[in-house]
Amino acid sequence: KKISEQVVQQQEKMKEIQSQLAGLLQAKQADASSPKRERIRVLRQQIGEGAAYLKEKQDKLVPPEKMAALLEQVLNKNERLQLVALNTLPVTLFIEPSADAAAAQMTGQAQQMYKHGVQITVRGSYADLIQYLTALEHLPTQMFWGLARMNVVEHPAVELTLTLYTLSLDKTWLQV
Repeated sequence: KKISEQVVQQQEKMKEIQSQLAGLLQAKQADASSPKRERIRVLRQQIGEGAAYLKEKQDKLVPPEKMAALLEQVLNKNERLQLVALNTLPVTLFIEPSADAAAAQMTGQAQQMYKHGVQITVRGSYADLIQYLTALEHLPTQMFWGLARMNVVEHPAVELTLTLYTLSLDKTWLQV
């Protein structure tokens, strides 16, 4: 009789648990199709696509630590050009943060992109400088051009000052 009562109690508990489980499954199905869940899914997909795009672009850029060496390497291919100066510029943020972004950065939620610059001055004939610029443009890796300034020192010698940038998620920048 006692065992029979326990079996009945256990069966009632099982029915109660099964009804709770059915309720939870129904709530999960309703939640899975909710507009907020769909919006979250779309946003996660967009973040993934954006990260893949940034990774692809970053892979094509010259790494900051190799930029100066690459400029000199291209320069050394033309014996008639002379290096006058090569200076690194201070690291700056690619986009200045707004007040909201600054608060997010303080909490460690935002990743910043940094702009690394090099200013190079070379001397040679106009034709040799144009050849140098063309060689830089045709490199397999990319740089962003900031400024190009030419000055005639004494004909036919011309000085070209270039300011070039690359981007990185790393703030570290080796000085030349």
